[in-house]
Amino acid sequence: MKPLYAIALASLAATSPASATTIFLGDYNVYATGDAYISGGSYGDIASGSFTNANGSGGGNFTSQTASSASLTQTAHDLSASYAGMASTGTATTAPYQPGNMTLTGSTSGINVFTIDGSDWSQLYSLTFAGLGEGAIVNISGTNLGNYVGFNYGGLSADKVLFNFYEANSLTFGGMTFNGSVLAPDALVTIQGGSVAGSVVADSFHSEGSVIGGAAFGGLLTNGTAAIPEPATWAMMILGFGAVGFALRRRRRKARKDADAPAQSMTA
Repeated sequence: MKPLYAIALASLAATSPASATTIFLGDYNVYATGDAYISGGSYGDIASGSFTNANGSGGGNFTSQTASSASLTQTAHDLSASYAGMASTGTATTAPYQPGNMTLTGSTSGINVFTIDGSDWSQLYSLTFAGLGEGAIVNISGTNLGNYVGFNYGGLSADKVLFNFYEANSLTFGGMTFNGSVLAPDALVTIQGGSVAGSVVADSFHSEGSVIGGAAFGGLLTNGTAAIPEPATWAMMILGFGAVGFALRRRRRKARKDADAPAQSMTA
């Protein structure tokens, strides 16, 4: 049986989900719950419900292909919802009289979180990353999005940038260069030309002449702080530390009782 303090510490450790994103997003360059269709271009490891390679069965434009799974699909939805629920740590501003020219300015030294409304995204033609921070989670609302955006990543590496289209059911990108990963678990993601230097997670995936693959997003925590525990985890922690306190109180009472025993004997 584990010591009570070990149970409490195990409960505390369970609050940090840091490994979830690296295990999942790093496994595949393309993950589609349903159909994946590729034509031209080049792709890495693909997981999907069904798969069509327009280059034919002998086409060598991808590394490997395997089946999607219910558990990974659920993980994708959980990750997207988790990121979408994070409070923004950076600001999104547009230049005067230029609603299509937006700058994301980080305020912290770790991975900053930004929020872009779908109506603003649809007007964008330029998106620049600036300010503090070594990475970015960009949460973008909206269900049906499609345009061309030019990016200035300001030196951010692909494994530290994630675009989370958490509400999308349809995304269309033409000639765009994503120096990061795209997470859109409910969307049909269509990419024509351009590239994604990380992973693409979608409901279904259609790509023509794109280059997909590289360093998947590897950051879940912001500034090294753990995510807020779930209520059930809080309960485990409270029970664990409560048990530790109870055990300590019991030991103190026993120690006092043992110390008083000789004095009572001498009095008798």
